[in-house]
This record gives sequence, structure tokens and C-alpha cells, in this order.
Amino acid sequence: MGLQKKTLIAVIMALMIITSALLVFTPAEAEGIVEEEVEIFETFDLPTRTDYDGVTRSAGTFGDFLTIQEAVDASDDGDIVSVLVGTYQEEVVVKKEIWIRGIDGARILPLSFPLSNVAFTLEANNVTITDMNISDFNIGVNTNYAGHNLTGNEFFLNTNDVRVTVVEADLHSSYIVEDFVFAENDVIRSSALNSVDIFIELNHDNENTSYTDIGNYYFLNNDFRSSATAGDFIEFEVDVREMLGGSLTIGDIVMVGNEMKGGGLGLDFNGDDIWNLENVSVTIGDVVIANNSILDHDDGAVNINYYDLEYLYGTTTVLMGDLNILDNIMRTSGSSESIFISNYANWMYLYDEAFLLTGNVSIERNTMDGGSYGVYLQYSSLSYKFEDNAKAITQNAYIRDNTILRSGYGIYLDILNSHTMFNSSYAELGNIIITGNYANSTYNAIYLYVYYLGCDMHDDSQFLMGDIIVRNNELHGAFGGSSYAGIHLYYEYIGYGMYDNSNVETGEVTIIDNDIWGYYGVLWDYFYEIGYYMEGSSSLTMGDINISSNRVRGADVGVYLYYFEYIGYNMLDDATMDLGEFKIWDNTIWSGGNGLYWEYFEYLGYEMYNASSFTMEGVIIAENTINSGSDGIYLEYFEFWGVKFGKWKDIP
Repeated sequence: MGLQKKTLIAVIMALMIITSALLVFTPAEAEGIVEEEVEIFETFDLPTRTDYDGVTRSAGTFGDFLTIQEAVDASDDGDIVSVLVGTYQEEVVVKKEIWIRGIDGARILPLSFPLSNVAFTLEANNVTITDMNISDFNIGVNTNYAGHNLTGNEFFLNTNDVRVTVVEADLHSSYIVEDFVFAENDVIRSSALNSVDIFIELNHDNENTSYTDIGNYYFLNNDFRSSATAGDFIEFEVDVREMLGGSLTIGDIVMVGNEMKGGGLGLDFNGDDIWNLENVSVTIGDVVIANNSILDHDDGAVNINYYDLEYLYGTTTVLMGDLNILDNIMRTSGSSESIFISNYANWMYLYDEAFLLTGNVSIERNTMDGGSYGVYLQYSSLSYKFEDNAKAITQNAYIRDNTILRSGYGIYLDILNSHTMFNSSYAELGNIIITGNYANSTYNAIYLYVYYLGCDMHDDSQFLMGDIIVRNNELHGAFGGSSYAGIHLYYEYIGYGMYDNSNVETGEVTIIDNDIWGYYGVLWDYFYEIGYYMEGSSSLTMGDINISSNRVRGADVGVYLYYFEYIGYNMLDDATMDLGEFKIWDNTIWSGGNGLYWEYFEYLGYEMYNASSFTMEGVIIAENTINSGSDGIYLEYFEFWGVKFGKWKDIP
């Protein structure tokens, strides 16, 4: 029977080295992929109307008209209404594209017996309101139109300051939502509702070719103050659905130079649903959040539920801009988050020739004080139910030079869900670079949770992932007690359930030249079910894991690796797995317990059948300096490597 078995077994284990020999390491893994830091531009070309060149009419006791409404009603598109100094008790309805310009502290207050209790109801596009004091209304400015510019106003104790609601159903022709500017306003609040609330929902009829253009949205140099502990200063949501052919353009979202104090959230951005698009050309601009001061917020500084792209068919092509969060100062008064990005890379149900390409994520030079998370970044679904030749490429992430104080988790990355792919579909995630940060955290200073990538893969489908580099950070974790770490990693279900020439490749994990403190310095618990159940010439390739040249201080264990199990497990039919080298070298470790403790490295190349192969380059533990309260290096349960080979008799 043994001669009949055609199993090719390639379990190549390099010699485990625990030595004091001189080893010189150059971090070539990081070369060539770290780009220059992103700088934010300082000036903007604001979409302000320049053709308000009509008649100027004044409102006031000594004006052309006694009331603002009378002056507005007498105006035509392009006219200017100058509101002279004084107090006006009015509810103004604007039906023309005009400029309402306050002079020397013009103030509008509610009627004694309010009707709508709205200061300005805008029933036209492209209305500009400047230098007005808008006080004590239910809503300061309310509109179902777009293209407005609100600059230099004072909003005082309104329930809502600005509400923009653009909702269309069954669109069967082209549609344009003009640019919006909210700049250099002073906003004083005590309400628990939102200050600036923008909601855009465009539902097409999925029958007629058309184009939809949503402009840029600017929030610049405003001063927000709130005595309430709830309510968002800026809430923005955009949904677009059911397009057949044509194009969709969404402009930039720019929030720069704002001062925000108190309240709930600074910015709450939701790109909830961009879905059911067939043969549509999509262009989405940048999201820029820079040079803001967001202090004493109770629910969070920046909350981003990024654009969801789902149900893309035909030749739909999506090109997305960058997400830049730069040079902000954030301080929380509660247990909220400083930067919370959920559902980034939520790409689901792509079919036919659909193609998606993102820009980069850059989170740089921010100062964050307090809260449950300093930076939370979730890749929620890098590819789910892709078929045919659908392709999604999610580019690089840079988390650099941030200062994170008194947070629960310093930097928390969820990298999840690339699975259920068929035919020749393709998904790719670029490099993740975490460098130059300072984090002082109650729990883990850095937590990398990598889960369910390249799973349930069929028919020549592919998933590729770049390198993860953690370099030159100062990380203080576990101030909340035991079980937390300076750096905590968790890998589970990578290349799990692969069939029919499917392919998964992941890059290197490099942790180098960091200063690390924690109950555990570096904790990697679970490298579990990697390359688990592979058949039909499927392949999994994983790069090196390199923990080198760090200064590690663990109250208990310096470097703790736990549950590295079921790697290359249950492989059949020419399936192959190539695992890189594990390198732990040139670290300086101080620990109260074991210096390096590696527990459970087992079930590698286990249960392999029908010409399957598993290759691992080896394990090197070398040139470390360890000062420990217990064992310097303790390896336990290194077993069940390359056993149970043969032809699986249950396979017909």
C-alpha cells in the first residue's frame, strides 16, 4: 500500500537556532514602501458665487425695505440683500439665488408666536448668507436644496443650526447637488441635537442612463462651543442607489481649521450605501480632516463610517480618493473615541467586470488625549461574495507620528473578511505602516486583529495582502492591569477553506526598533487555523515574521507567543502552503517572568494527502539580551509537525 501512495510531502524545517552568534539585520522589509508624510494644503478655492452682480437692496429701519423678507421677495437671481444693523423678528423664506449680507451685527430672532421657527428656509440653490446673527431658533437655516455658502455668521443657542436634506426617489434623469461651504462661523450651543446636519439620499430608477454629481463639502475655520454633552457639531451622510449606466461623482469632504469644544461628536460622517450600480463610472473624492482642535467631546472626536460599496455589476468602475486625518488635537471628556473609522473597505457583492480602487489612508501627527480608542481602523469586508472577474484593490495605510495619551487602546486595527470568492475574482490590501507613534494606554498600545482572510476561495480567485510594519514607536500598554500588552497580535483563519486553484498571499510582519512596555511586552496569542483545509491545487504563501531590535519590558513576559496551531492542516490534491521564517533576534528584554515564552507551536503540515505540500523556512531565535525573573527562553509544546500523511480514503 505504501508504494501506491503518491503523496508528495515537503515539510522543510530549517534548524532552530538559539545562539549568541553575531547577526546583523537590515530592515529591508521596510525599504521602498514608506512614502513621504502627507501635508495638508492650506488654502481652498471655495465655490462662492462670483456673479452676485445684480441689484443691491437694503433691509432695515433706514433701508429700502423694512423687513428682510420684503427685500428678499423683491430680489431676482444674482441680487444682494444688505441687512442693516438691528434686530429682526422674522422667518425668512428665500426662493431666489441671492446673497443675504449682514451689516454691523444684524440679528434675526424668532417671531413672538413662531410658525416654522426657522430663521431662513432656502427654497432655491446657491444662496449665500454671511455675517448674520441667528439666535434662538429651532433651526437656523433649513433647506432641501444645495450649493449654499454660510460664512462669517454667528449661530447662537439654536436647537439645530443648519439642516440640509436632499432626498430624491426614482430619479430617471441626471442630477446635480452643488458644493456647500460652512466657514468662519461662530456657533454657541446648549442643545443635545446636531449643529450642522447634512443628509443626501439619491435613489435612481435603475432603468435610465444618467449622471449624478455631488459636489464638495467644506467645513473651514469655524468655532463651535457647546455646554451639552450630546449632539454632533457636524453630521454628514450620503447614500446613492440603483443606477444603470452613466456616472456618479462625489466630491471632497474637507474639515480643516475648526475649533470645537464640548458636545457629543466633532464630525460624524456616514457614506452608508453606495450600491446596486451597473455599468456606472464612479469617482469619489478625498476626505480631509486636518488642523482641527476638538476638545472635551463626550461621544467622540471623529467618527467615520466610510463609503459602503455593494452590489456592483457589469463594467462598473470605482476610483476613490484618500482619507487623510492630519495634525489634529483631540481631548475627550468621557470614554469616547478620538479617531474611529468603521467599515473602511466594506466591499461586498461585486460581479462581472466590476473594479474598485481606493486611495491611501493617512493618520499622521495627531495628538489624542483620553478615550476608549486613540485610533480605531476597521477593514470590515475587503471582499465578500465576489464573482466572475470582479476586482477590489485597497491601498496602503499610514499611521505615523501620532501622540496618544490616556487611551483605552492606543491603535486598534481590525483587518477582516476577505472570503467567499469565485471564478477569477481578485482582492488586494496594500501595506500597513505604523511608525513613529507614542501611545500610553490602559489596554494594548497597539492591537492588530487579523481574521478570516482568503477564506472560502474557489475557481482561480485570489487575495493578496502587503506587509505590516511596526517600527520606531514608543508603546506603553497594560496600565489597566494584566493580560494587556505593548503590542498584541491575533491571527486566525487565513487561507481557510481553499479550492480549485485559488491563491492567497500575505506579506511580512515586521516589528522592529520599538520601545515597548506592558504586562506582556509583545503578545501574539493565536496564529490559528492558517492554511486549514486546502484542496484542488490551491496555494497559500505567507511572508516572514520578524520581531527584531526592540527594547521590551514586560511586567510578566517580555515576548509571549501562544497557540500557533493547525497551520497547513488537512491539505489535499496538490495544495501548497509556503510559510516564511520566524525571526526573534537582537531584542533587549526585561521581564518579571519569562523573557521569551512560546507555548504551543503544533500541528504544522498535519493530515496531508494527495501530493499536497507544506514548507516552512524555519525558526531563528538569536542574539537577544534577556534579563528575566524566570526563564530567559522557554519553548513548550513544539509538536505534531508533519504527521499523518497519505491518501485520504474518503476522497472518491
